[in-house]
Formats: sequence, C-alpha cells, structure tokens
Amino acid sequence: MEINSRVLDHTVSLGNVDYELANPNEGAGCGCAYPDFVDESVVARSNAIMERLQGVAGDHPDIQERLALLPRYRCVLFGGLKVLVVHGDPESLAGWGLAHESFVAGNEAKLAEWFGHSGADVIASTHTCLPALWAGIAEGRSRIVVNNGSAGMGNLSRDPRGLITRIALTSPLAQPVAGLERHGLNVSLVPVDYDRDAWLPRFDQLWPVGSAASVSYRSRITGGTSLKPDQVVFPSAI
Repeated sequence: MEINSRVLDHTVSLGNVDYELANPNEGAGCGCAYPDFVDESVVARSNAIMERLQGVAGDHPDIQERLALLPRYRCVLFGGLKVLVVHGDPESLAGWGLAHESFVAGNEAKLAEWFGHSGADVIASTHTCLPALWAGIAEGRSRIVVNNGSAGMGNLSRDPRGLITRIALTSPLAQPVAGLERHGLNVSLVPVDYDRDAWLPRFDQLWPVGSAASVSYRSRITGGTSLKPDQVVFPSAI
C-alpha cells in the first residue's frame, strides 16, 4: 500500500498491467499482447503472475479506482520540444512497435507515421523489456525514440542494473548506458544500481523457486540479458 500511494502521488500514466488490475477481465491475462516471437511458455507465466496480482488488487478497490482514472499517455513541452510519454506504443498500451525487436526488424515507416500524427519531437516508451535509443529524421525533422527496457531488472549482458530514461537540459552525472543530444536536449538511459542483496530474499519469499515469476525473471535480476551496450542504439534510414 505504501508503494502504491508513493507512486500515485507522482505524475503517472496507465500501463497495461495497471489497466488489467483496475479492470479485471477473465481470459485477458496480463494484457501484454505478446508478439509471435515470444515463446508461449513466457505468455503462460505472465498470465499466471497477473492472476495472482489481480487477486491481491481485488482486496484494494480504492487503488483499483485510482488506477482506472489514469491517462493512457502524457504529453509535455520541455526545452521547447514536445515529448510524448507512452506505455507500449502510440496505438496501444501493450503495443510492441517501439520494442527493441521492432527496431532490429526496421520500423521506420511506422515511426514516421506516429511522429507525423503526434507532432512529437521525442517519444519515450516502456513495457517491452529491452532498451532502445533511436535518432533519425521523420517528417523532415530530427526525432528521438527512447525505450528504457526495465527499471527493475538487468538490461545488458552480465549487468543486473535496471535502466530509467532521463530527459534533461544537462548531461547526467552518472555514466549512461547510451545517450544523445538534439536541439539542446539530452536523452539518455541511466543505470539504476539498486541493492539486489536486499531485494532478492524478498523476491524469493514472494516468488519461490519454480514459481512463474522466478522462472521468468530471477536469472535476469541477477545476471542481466544477452544484449550488448552497442546493440542499444539504432541509426535510421528515413
């Protein structure tokens, strides 16, 4: 309850998990809209995790009500630029159009469409678990997409730190995993080096060995992913 209250006291927006907690719908699972390249076992575990979380959320209708009222995106003006903050992509809370995998596959045409419709200079996203930082030209203007991957689990090879997106007028004090500057705006992915020794016993208590979350996430929490730092940044052909 304390964590929920602290988070909701900030300027927040809705995510797919928040939506499913606030609007439980039998059979919807986590609402992650996993693409075909995600193994079915991962999907099944995510749905099992969500089922347990919905059981807890049902005991707190006040929190569910607050979640249900959250906006699906935020749009702010910062440093003279328009920044669109989304969960998923501009079309869906659980969209994968701004996922790392989408940049690998080449999604420039869709990016141009989203930038054209939104008028944004920067699109900041989360939800899809792996980080990406893209810079290019869309609709004749320099644009940026940043996806932090995960704030609470490792994102890179042999690196268990989480990542958050930082958008500022100055460079970060901590060395970012990746960053760039456009029109005086600094956009970077900054590591979150939290205390894993303190967190892991609590995680194991909540999700014992063999549980859905343990199978899906524990090794990533302790060791990161297979992604290399130079695989995070994407140039553009548009």
